[in-house]
Amino acid sequence: MEQQTLVEITTHNIMNVIQESDLQVGDRLPKEFTLAKQLNVSRNTVREAIKMLKSRNILEVKQGSGTFIS
Repeated sequence: MEQQTLVEITTHNIMNVIQESDLQVGDRLPKEFTLAKQLNVSRNTVREAIKMLKSRNILEVKQGSGTFIS
């Protein structure tokens, strides 16, 4: 079995946060710092995971406003 990277695991964990928090389209994701603490990873890892979810059109990043479910 192929080993998942920390970013892939974090991406999966962010998806779990979205589902468990019952976030809907248009809702804002917690701040990077908060997610990093919650998931016990660095902000950089959270940022990379958000980029991955953004490329799958799951998240939308609005500069200065935050990250939203799309």
